[in-house]
Amino acid sequence: MLYNIKPLHLHCVFHGIRFKVNKDWLSGIDSLLFLYTLAYSTFYHLFFTILHFYVLFIN
Repeated sequence: MLYNIKPLHLHCVFHGIRFKVNKDWLSGIDSLLFLYTLAYSTFYHLFFTILHFYVLFIN
């Protein structure tokens, strides 16, 4: 029964695992960078809007 199993090289197995881990890791990094950019953009816009109103009305 064991003679019917085709051999699978270990480097193929580990390459598949490494590719899966790297792909998931990169997608996680992409989503973190997107959220960071979104938060930074929102903060940047809010800061300069407040600064603009400060210069126009308070100063």
